[in-house]
Amino acid sequence: MAITFKQLILVAPFPEDRKKALIENIGKMTEDQKYRLTSVAWKTLAQIYFAQLKAEQNKIMDEVIYKDRKINVNDMEEIEAKLLHEFAQKLEAAENQESIEEVKKELEKYKTQPLTQDKSTDTLPH
Repeated sequence: MAITFKQLILVAPFPEDRKKALIENIGKMTEDQKYRLTSVAWKTLAQIYFAQLKAEQNKIMDEVIYKDRKINVNDMEEIEAKLLHEFAQKLEAAENQESIEEVKKELEKYKTQPLTQDKSTDTLPH
C-alpha cells in the first residue's frame, strides 16, 4: 500500500483544524514544505508507536514478574505485529475515508443539476 501525503496528514496527530488547512493547501505547498511535514508526521507517529510498544512490553514483563503469565518468546514479536497492523489499519481507514469523501464531493456536484432524459426513449414504438 502506497501512503499518500494526504493519508499521512489525516493519520498524523495534528489538530483537526490544522489537518483540514493542510489538506486544503496541498496544491500550494512546495516540495520542501511537504518533505518537512512528512518528516514531522512520521516522527510523531513513530514516537506514538514506540511508546505504545514499550508500554505493552512493560505490561507483559509485569505479568511475568508477578507470575500472572508464563514467559513466551513470541510475545514481543506478537505485540510488534499487532501494533504495526493497527497503524496500517489507520492508514487504510484514512484512504477509505478519503475515497468516501471524494465520492461524496462528486455526488454533491450533481445534487442541484436536474437529470437529463433521453428524448429518443421517452416513448416505445407500438
